[in-house]
Amino acid sequence: MTSGPLGKPRPLLKTDLVDQFDCGKVSMNDWLKKHAFQSQSSSHTKTLVVVDEQQRVLAYCAYSVGSVEHEDATPERVKKGLAKYPIPIFLIARLAVDRSMQERRLGKRFLLFILKRAAKAAEDIPLIAVVVDAIDDDAKEFYRRFDFTPWPIDGLRLWLLMKDLQATLRAAAPAEEPFAEPVET
Repeated sequence: MTSGPLGKPRPLLKTDLVDQFDCGKVSMNDWLKKHAFQSQSSSHTKTLVVVDEQQRVLAYCAYSVGSVEHEDATPERVKKGLAKYPIPIFLIARLAVDRSMQERRLGKRFLLFILKRAAKAAEDIPLIAVVVDAIDDDAKEFYRRFDFTPWPIDGLRLWLLMKDLQATLRAAAPAEEPFAEPVET
C-alpha cells in the first residue's frame, strides 16, 4: 500500500488494478473483477473508482438511471402527483470500499460525491428519487445515516427523494466537497 492522497473518483479503466480488491463481500468483489468493465463498456452502468498511486482500486461505485413501477408498493412520496407510468430514478447499483480503507470515511465521502452527481443529473434529466439496493443490514444502516428510507415491501431497498436531496445540498455550505481534503492511504 502506498501512502499519499487519493484523487477524486473517476471512471474505471481497463488498466486499473482490481484483482486485490476486497471489501469483505464476495459478490461485490467478484462483480468489480468480472463484470464492472463490461457493464460500463455496454453502457449498462457507469463505474467510478478511487485508486491509489499504483492504480489499485480502493473503492468503487456503479450507478445508472432506471425506473420503478407506479404501484401500491411504491412509497407514496415517490409517486405523489405522478401519472401511473414508470417513475425515473437514479440507481446506486453498488458501492464498496476495500477493507484497507474502511475506517477512513472513504465510503461516506464517495456516497456524498455520488449523491451530488445524482442531484446534478436531475437538473437535466427528470429523476424523482435516488434508489439503492443494500447488500445486507450493515449496508442498509450505512444508507439510513444519509436519510435514505426503506422501501415498504423490500427491507434492503432504500430511497431518497430527489427534491429532498437537492434541498439538503442547497442548504449545505458550498465548500463541502467530499474529496476537497485528501484521503491518506
